[in-house]
Amino acid sequence: MYTFVLILFVIVCILLILIILLQSGKSSGMELFGAGQQNIFGGQSADMLTKITTVLAILFLVGTVGMAMFQARRTSLVDRELQKLKTMMPQPEQQAGPDTNMLLKKTNK
Repeated sequence: MYTFVLILFVIVCILLILIILLQSGKSSGMELFGAGQQNIFGGQSADMLTKITTVLAILFLVGTVGMAMFQARRTSLVDRELQKLKTMMPQPEQQAGPDTNMLLKKTNK
């Protein structure tokens, strides 16, 4: 599921980049596909490109927030599973040795 959503998100990102590059600039500089072309797709192209850009930008923002929430939930599930595994594992026995508290008391005197 996460892989499918990630692939859709990458497609939205690529489409958003291409649509932004297709839009004509406000100044009379060089455009992407030729100098001086105002409307590549006809008279309504500026309105159509603006609407498509808006929809893709909204999909990008919603996708970013949704994927961040999904990833946070996945991470918390992994953390819980790791905690379960740690409690199920046998604890290593402590080796007999000098008590560190006793050593600290002796050095502080």
